[in-house]
Amino acid sequence: MCDPEKMQALLRVATRLTDLDKDMPLTRLQVLLIVAMRPGCTVKEIVRRTGLNQSTVSRSLALLSDRPVRGQKSGFGWVVTQRDPRDSRRCLCYVTPTGEKMLAEIEDLI
Repeated sequence: MCDPEKMQALLRVATRLTDLDKDMPLTRLQVLLIVAMRPGCTVKEIVRRTGLNQSTVSRSLALLSDRPVRGQKSGFGWVVTQRDPRDSRRCLCYVTPTGEKMLAEIEDLI
């Protein structure tokens, strides 16, 4: 049987995220959480861990960063991507201080 307290916590998180963006998909949250758990991870690693396709991960990273995406407002500024100094073809992903604050808020809701 479901734990009502855990379900309530998940509902609080979902509600908070939809307050920020009414179209916030869970895929975007997945990407944010992977980056938080694996600082310096690559897009390829996020794709492997989530099972999402690369275009979905790239779009999610753009929206989680501060880059606007095709006619949309600027992103949230929760994630930053940087070129890997050892291989310029790869991007490394990190949570920003703003993203850390959001993750702390999510933790508090849980």
